[in-house]
Amino acid sequence: MRPDRGVRSAGFYVLRNTDMPAVLLEGAFITNPSEALLLADANVRQRMAEAIGAGIVEYIAAGYTDPAADRQVVQVPKYQVNAGSFRRIKDARTRLALTRKKGFKKTIVRSEWNSTLKRYMFVVRAGIFVDLGNAKTLRATLTSRKIPATIGGIPKVSHAVNVK
Repeated sequence: MRPDRGVRSAGFYVLRNTDMPAVLLEGAFITNPSEALLLADANVRQRMAEAIGAGIVEYIAAGYTDPAADRQVVQVPKYQVNAGSFRRIKDARTRLALTRKKGFKKTIVRSEWNSTLKRYMFVVRAGIFVDLGNAKTLRATLTSRKIPATIGGIPKVSHAVNVK
């Protein structure tokens, strides 16, 4: 854990000249020999990237208001359509192949924590949506093509799975 150097403010061009929320982050400095050694470690870089990503997700999930428009700007997906949940990656790969064969080319496999089973499951995700109606439409399309499908919430713990 690196020391927290706090929040600084200045008229940085990249922050001043944007029409969207922006932040500059410096996780470590390569000019500092001890921090340069940390940055040479892929695990350290991965943890930094995941922490930054988690912060962005938390910010978006909280929503933000555009002061000029006084309206909600960001909508976060709340629903996911799953074409199956499996204990074995082999079964998830089989379902993934079936969904893609039937025209659902953007279907992916994620590893998601199942709190009921107290274990990770391989979930074949066909889509994520802000609007429940769109999720229901995709579920109906999947089931009409004989692919079992459910609608659930977006999990807090989910990881992409390489299915090759």
